Amino acid sequence: MVSRNHSAEERVKGFTLVELLIVMAILVVLAAVTLPTIRGLLVGQKTSEAARLVKSFVESAKARAQATGRPVAVILDRSRYDGSGGLAPINMCTRLSMGEVFPAYTGDWAGASGTLLDLVATEAHEIGFADTLDIPLSSVASLIDVSQNPPVATSMVQVGDLIEIGSRREKFFIVAEPTVVTDSSGNSFVRIQFNNPSTTTANLPMQQGALPVATSVLTNVQFRIYRRPNKSLSGGISLPRGTCIDLHFSGFGQSGRQFSSDILHNPTNLNNPPTYPPPFPPTTTSENSNYGPIYLVFSPTGLVSAWYFQNREFSHAEPTIQRGYPSGLIHLLVGGTDQVSESPLLAGAASMVDTEDFKTNIMDSNNSWVTINPYTGGISTTSVQSTTTLMTEIYADVVQQRIAQSRLLATNALAETTQ
Repeated sequence: MVSRNHSAEERVKGFTLVELLIVMAILVVLAAVTLPTIRGLLVGQKTSEAARLVKSFVESAKARAQATGRPVAVILDRSRYDGSGGLAPINMCTRLSMGEVFPAYTGDWAGASGTLLDLVATEAHEIGFADTLDIPLSSVASLIDVSQNPPVATSMVQVGDLIEIGSRREKFFIVAEPTVVTDSSGNSFVRIQFNNPSTTTANLPMQQGALPVATSVLTNVQFRIYRRPNKSLSGGISLPRGTCIDLHFSGFGQSGRQFSSDILHNPTNLNNPPTYPPPFPPTTTSENSNYGPIYLVFSPTGLVSAWYFQNREFSHAEPTIQRGYPSGLIHLLVGGTDQVSESPLLAGAASMVDTEDFKTNIMDSNNSWVTINPYTGGISTTSVQSTTTLMTEIYADVVQQRIAQSRLLATNALAETTQ
C-alpha cells in the first residue's frame, strides 16, 4: 500500500499571509513614488502634441492662403460665449477652424460705380473726408433683398468687410450694413458707409488724409469690397482632451493679452498692456458681452495681415466686429483646460497660483508657446520658460512680469524667414 505521507521536500512551497502583505506594501510604495512622475510625463506629452497640432494647423492655413491667392484665417473658437467674462471657459479654445475669403465683390456687372459723400463725422479729423459710397441699386442688387418691405440687406456685405475706392490701394473698414436710399428724383441707391480716416482698434490711424472731398474724384467711382473670412464647414481640428489654448495669456508682443475677454472689455487699450487691477468692467458698454472668436488672417504672401475680434452686447442684434493689425509677435499659450485661471482682472496676482493642488498654465513649464511672426510668416513652438528673475524694472505688475519672462525663449527663438 502506498503511503499518503509526503516528505517535507515533496510539499508545494508558497507565500505566507505575512509575506504577501509585505510584497503588496512594497508595490504600493513603488506606485506612490513612480505614478506621479509618469502622470507628469503623460500630461506633458499630451500638451506637446496639442502644440504640434496648433502649429501644423496654422501652417496649413498659411500654405492655403499662398496656394489660393486669397486671405485665409485661423479662427480660435471660444469654448463658451456668454456674458460671464471672468469665467475660465470664455478664454478656453479647444477647437480651431479655418476661415475662407470670397473673391472681391465689384458689383453685379462690370464697371459698376458710385458717388462718394462726406456724411458721417463723429470726430473732428473725419470732417472733409469721404466716408460714404452711394451705388445705383441696379448695379448692386445682390446686396439688398427687395422682396421685403422695407428692403433689407443680404449677408453678402457685412460690418467688418473692407472696401477699396477707385485706383487707391487703401482699404476702409465698413461700419454699417448696406441700406437703400432714394434721391429727390426717385432714384434708388445702395449706401455703404466706412471709416475714413480708418482707425485700428488702438485708435491709431491706418490712413491719413485719404479721399479728401476737396480734391478727390467723387462721381463714377469704381470699388472693390473684400469680405471678411467666413468659417469653413470643414478643415477644423479639436485639441486632445484636457488641452486648450489659454486665451487669458495669449496675445501680441512681450506681455500682451489681447485675446483675453477682460482686455476686450476695453479695446482702445489693446496695444498697451493695462495696469492691474483696473475697474471691472472697464467700460459700462461692455457688460454682458458676447466675446466671439479670434481671427488671425494670413495674406496670400504668407504674412499675417490683420486680426478680428468681436465684443457684442446681448442687447444688440449685430456683433461689434473690430479689426486691427498685429502689434508684435503672436503668442498662443497651449496648456491644460484644468489650468485656465479666472480673469487676472478679477483675481490679480492670484492668477499666478502655483501650489500642489493647482498651477495656472502660465506657471507650468510643461506647457508650450506657439509663436507666429506676422512680418515674416515664421511659426515655432517653444516651452514656457520657468521664472528666474522677474522683470520688475520694466513691469510693475506681477502678471505682466510673468508673461514677459515666460515668452523670452519664444521671442528669441523665432528667426524664420518668409517661406
